[in-house]
Amino acid sequence: FVTNCSGGSMKWITATSLGQWAETAQAKNNFPGLVGDLIRASAPHISAYRFPTGDKGQVRGFDGNLLAQEAPPFVPGGESIWEFGVTKDYEGKANDDFNSRVETVDAATRATTTFVFVTPQTWNKGNKKITDWLQDKRDLNEWKAVEFIDGSMLESWLDKHPAVAARYAREVLKTAPPT
Repeated sequence: FVTNCSGGSMKWITATSLGQWAETAQAKNNFPGLVGDLIRASAPHISAYRFPTGDKGQVRGFDGNLLAQEAPPFVPGGESIWEFGVTKDYEGKANDDFNSRVETVDAATRATTTFVFVTPQTWNKGNKKITDWLQDKRDLNEWKAVEFIDGSMLESWLDKHPAVAARYAREVLKTAPPT
C-alpha cells in the first residue's frame, strides 16, 4: 500500500492489475514466484518447498510442491501440489491439470495430498461460480482436498503481506513507483 495525497491508502496490486499482467509474456514464468513468496510469507513452518520460477518456471512436473503447516485460508496443511494458469481459459487449464494429475499421481498419494490451482485471472463465468467448480471436483474424491485461488483471492492474500506486494508491484508488475 501507499498513502495518497488525501491521506488514504491505495493498492499497488489489484485483481484487475493481476489480470492485466497475466496477458504479458513474463507472467507465465514469474507467477510461480509470486505464489511461492506468498506461501513463504504465510506458512509458519515449511518442511518441503519446490516452486520453480523465472527461466525455470516451465519445467516438467508439478508447478509447485509443498509440505507445510496449514496457514488458512490459502496454504493447506500437509502435502499439496500446485498448478498455475495465466490464460483467460483458466477453467479449461484447471480441468486439464486436475485430470492430468489424477492420471499421473497414484491414488494413495492423492488421498493425502491437496490439489491447488492458482490463476491471476478473476473467476467470472456467469453460469458457473468458483464454488461450483470446487464442489464438482471435491465430489470426485480424487484428492484429500481441492482448492482454487483466483485473482480476487490473490489480491486479498497480497493485502496480508505488503512486503511481497511491494516487491512484485515495483519489480514485476510495475504498478508502483521505483524506490
